[in-house]
Amino acid sequence: MPRMRFGNAHVFNLLADSSAGRDCFGLSRSGVVATSAAAVRVDNAWFSGVQTPVSIQIAGETPGRILVSRSINYDPATGV
Repeated sequence: MPRMRFGNAHVFNLLADSSAGRDCFGLSRSGVVATSAAAVRVDNAWFSGVQTPVSIQIAGETPGRILVSRSINYDPATGV
């Protein structure tokens, strides 16, 4: 799913669905990731079955920034 490094992005009307790969070993279930001082704005997103919907750091990379508005994180296993 969207991963930004060294830049700016506006992600809108995103459908991120990882529910089909729920039981797959080794499958990354991250949503929007911003590292290396990247800046991401997320509007009107629907995250379904995504373990980590937003993340600003991976391993030893410099963190980024993420602004999320009007978005939903839905877990199909629990219905919440």
